[in-house]
Amino acid sequence: MKLKSSIIISFLILLVLTVVGGTYFLNPNIADNLFSVQDEAPPKEIMPLHFAVAGPMQGDKAAGQTFMKAAQIFVDDFNLTSAESGLQITLHPFDDKNNSKEVKPIAESIANDPNIIGVIGHNFSSVSLAAGAVYKKAEIPAITPTSTNTEVTRDNPWSFRTVFDDAYQGKFIAQYAKSMLNKESVAVYYEDKPYGEFLGEKFLEQARLLGMEIVASKQYSTDPVEFQKNLATVSEDLSALSKVGLLFIPGHNLEVTQIIRRLKDEGFEGDIILPDAMAQQSFVKSFQDLPKENQHPGYYSDGVFVAAPLLYDGASRMAQDFAAQYKMKYGEKPDWRAAYAYDAILMFANAAKLAKLATNKDDIKKKRVILRDQLAIFNQMNQAFRGVTGLNYFNDNRSMEKPLSIGQYRQNTLVSAPLQMNTAGDPRRISGLDERLKEGLMINVNDNLYHRTYIVYTGVEVTKISGMKHEDMTYDLEFDLWFRYQRGIDVRDIEFCNSAAPIKLRMPKEEVAYGNLMYRKYEVKGKFKADFTELLSPDLHNIGICFAHRDLSRSNLIFVPDIVGGNLESYVPDRNARIEMKRITGWSPIEHWSSQTVFEKPIQGNLKYIHETSKKVPFSSFYSAYTLEADTSLIRGAITPDVALVLIPLSLLFLFALENRYALQFWLFPTMNRLKKKQWEKQQNTKKTKPKKEFFYNYKYEEEAEVETFEPGIWSFITKSLTLIFLLYNAEVVVSDYYFQIAEVELYQLANHIFDIMWWFVPTLIFVRSVNKFFWKKIETESGRHIPKFAKGFFSTTVFALMLFGILAFVYDQTAASILGTSGIFVMIIGMAIQMNISNMFAGLVLNIEKSIRMGDWVQIGEIEEGKVVEINWRTVRIRTRDGSLINIPNNTISESNFQNFSHPNPIIEEIFEVNLFKSEDYKTVFKILMKAMTSCESVLEDPAPIVRFDDYTWWSARYLCVYNIGDYGVRRQALADVWEKVIQGLKKAGIDTASFKDEPDFKTSENMVKRSTFEKKDCNDL
Repeated sequence: MKLKSSIIISFLILLVLTVVGGTYFLNPNIADNLFSVQDEAPPKEIMPLHFAVAGPMQGDKAAGQTFMKAAQIFVDDFNLTSAESGLQITLHPFDDKNNSKEVKPIAESIANDPNIIGVIGHNFSSVSLAAGAVYKKAEIPAITPTSTNTEVTRDNPWSFRTVFDDAYQGKFIAQYAKSMLNKESVAVYYEDKPYGEFLGEKFLEQARLLGMEIVASKQYSTDPVEFQKNLATVSEDLSALSKVGLLFIPGHNLEVTQIIRRLKDEGFEGDIILPDAMAQQSFVKSFQDLPKENQHPGYYSDGVFVAAPLLYDGASRMAQDFAAQYKMKYGEKPDWRAAYAYDAILMFANAAKLAKLATNKDDIKKKRVILRDQLAIFNQMNQAFRGVTGLNYFNDNRSMEKPLSIGQYRQNTLVSAPLQMNTAGDPRRISGLDERLKEGLMINVNDNLYHRTYIVYTGVEVTKISGMKHEDMTYDLEFDLWFRYQRGIDVRDIEFCNSAAPIKLRMPKEEVAYGNLMYRKYEVKGKFKADFTELLSPDLHNIGICFAHRDLSRSNLIFVPDIVGGNLESYVPDRNARIEMKRITGWSPIEHWSSQTVFEKPIQGNLKYIHETSKKVPFSSFYSAYTLEADTSLIRGAITPDVALVLIPLSLLFLFALENRYALQFWLFPTMNRLKKKQWEKQQNTKKTKPKKEFFYNYKYEEEAEVETFEPGIWSFITKSLTLIFLLYNAEVVVSDYYFQIAEVELYQLANHIFDIMWWFVPTLIFVRSVNKFFWKKIETESGRHIPKFAKGFFSTTVFALMLFGILAFVYDQTAASILGTSGIFVMIIGMAIQMNISNMFAGLVLNIEKSIRMGDWVQIGEIEEGKVVEINWRTVRIRTRDGSLINIPNNTISESNFQNFSHPNPIIEEIFEVNLFKSEDYKTVFKILMKAMTSCESVLEDPAPIVRFDDYTWWSARYLCVYNIGDYGVRRQALADVWEKVIQGLKKAGIDTASFKDEPDFKTSENMVKRSTFEKKDCNDL
């Protein structure tokens, strides 16, 4: 019986540890929350939040599709924490076709949807204006990522945007033209839609304030027929403007691209600047089928300036990480619209969390109001949320005043223009302002102070790596470093963050100057340190360089990868480079990458930065590195491929020799039999012996018989397992090296995937077989009983399921949520089969951890009769009632029921009863009788002492309240009987009779009272 119990307990413990361990493996938060005590319990159910994503959906790169893809990236990450936030977001796409005339029924369908709580969209300002009227009437909040017309949010408290408005954009473009491009005259050719009209108006207004000459201001019709009719005369209209300083065309892609095509074909020589609507790939794609564009890529777009809300080459690290995630998920680079759509859903999600919608039970209309009001609260910088585009908070017009960048198309790629303007803030807080203005690092435009920010296009080409030292992770590096930038700064004054000794740039190897543009190339040699960036894992290393300017902060200088000049942001090294780098470093190169990021330096009292609110100043830092992967074998570099090729057949031969009992019998058993001959003869006279254990095998003898059973022993199994692992290791070395040498990248990666899977599968298989051989069989042998196949099968299935989850998580980089989602059917089937036993087991685990019920406690569970706990196991709790009956109660029933424990945590039980006497009885006499009755009982505690007090007069009696305490709930009834017996004796002895009850007494309650009892007697004598 003891053995059987130990088997069951061992199995249950192993099962619990397996399930809990697997749960923690998939999501540590689940296991942590299972045993943690939280101040506030999380929501019992997940509240779904439905948002509409509205925009043009036709085409992969249409604005609506971009909104949807970017928002989905945020939603996928957000929903992983649904258990914590109590919220789960779902997105619903709506195609408005960028048509303001057709958007009203779409907006009405969104507003009338009983589930949708908010809207992300629309794209065009005209469409947002038309839809905004519907949303205002229906009272549903909407955030547009791209509509910049000021009227979109004006007088509409339900409309928000994560982007700036046209008033800011038009003003900024005019200031940039004057201050950065040094243009004295401009012309404006604007569309007849609200977007172009308002933008052109604000541009002209600011240009006049700056003293610029307005050469022409013309409007074009966007009506298809009228536009084509006037397009033929556009060159004539603007022929006089060909030599003008700058042409500004505020409009949309469809018409603007045709105007530019016409101008370029007619030989227009002036500079062109466009609004944010053209800061997307659809602009350059409009020219891709034209003959001149095919002959000279970038013929129509090269040199065109564009106002862009975000340019990733000079953006923050968070923006670059988002761009990388977007490209990995969708196979394309995001434009600025994606970043602002991401921040739109970010604002909605944070508003929903702070508004506590997870626990809100109001209808959808009230939730919309709550969500809108919470959005409106985010109107200060200290209430902002950092997103891809920067700090997100709304101004008085529910817009966001974020930095605006100016890009320039080069080879059909939009890159940051050589000069940028960044708002400088309050001039009164800037020390050395006059000196900065004189140096040209800051400019004052119409009393608006800006930083002059130089964009430095940077490239690195490694020419030689040598002297790799693994002890201190250093290496000698030779490389070419070049800069292309606008005159006005000294780029040579840089410091390398990973150099082993200071390096100073000397004379350039090559220097070219065209007008205000400079190109310098330097030849650099030095000793550098590896692993200077954040490592993704212990097996990944990087070698390369990183540097930042010594004096110019990010406000005045930003290094960006020169993707136009030949420095690729990311590429896979060719075959020769991979072989050479592995020979030098011992690691396999994965990719080469370049990027700019932010490096923060402490102020340390420097006068230049003493005005900064932060104690650190951001500097632009440039990184160019190779990512290298270490071998993933168990003993890295211990065996060469040639040696591994020899060891593979030897491992196979040794593995076969130890594989099963037939192989062992073939060579080992005869030898061991001869050595054991004397012992054999001795054992023949024995009726039966226990199994004999040897090093490599086990056997046992029967009466007058040879060996009855023969099987490998534990050391045979261990040796065979190690041989199998050693074989797998050698195979990985040979196969990986083969595909690496022939430069078959796809097959190399496939082989790595297969071996990564095998490193999970083989140890798991060995573990399961070892448990079957040396755990289950041992228990069966010692107990003489078979363990149910279900127990073995469930254990093996659980282990292999955890193995599968491990493969999905670490080999295929799947998240815990996606793994649990794909395994839903498996979990459902297993859960339905054993849900009651598992439920009881976990409930028993919780009961044992919390110790809310212990052996010997007196409890009452639900409506079941009270009793004493006599047994607690993993499935049930057994109690013995007062009449001697035994009741088994499942643990799950206890966890779901209200139960009272009369013995824990305080074993003292307070009892209260009343005595009704005639009013004529003397109070002091009654008090002495009742106190003596209670104190004379052995079961009544002296501390706390019994209490007697006069409670109340009724029209028929005087009521006395008696309170006493006992230390064991099990003697409660006996104690009560003893007390009453003493009370009756005392009253009889004093000749006192009780009064007759006229009404049922109403007893007072006590916080410490666990059980109250009232005896209603007409006369004490009747007792």
